[in-house]
Amino acid sequence: MKNLTPWILAAALMIPAASPSLAASGKALYDKHCAMCHKNISDKSFKNKGVSTLTQVAIAGIKGKMPPRGGSHLSNSEIKAAVQYMISK
Repeated sequence: MKNLTPWILAAALMIPAASPSLAASGKALYDKHCAMCHKNISDKSFKNKGVSTLTQVAIAGIKGKMPPRGGSHLSNSEIKAAVQYMISK
């Protein structure tokens, strides 16, 4: 176990922490980059997919329906913040 401790610590440090300012900017990111196409964000079937799945879909896009990253240059963390805002409504 002693040999694993430095590796576990190193791995933990590589995981980005949630930024309060990024979480607060979810609405601003949604308003600027997502709202033009995603006006109805109260759809329960959409919300039930969960943050992780929706973030992955937003990053990859949907062929013929949505370009990767919604056509933006948002980071993965910014996309996740926008998705979190969208499903919170």
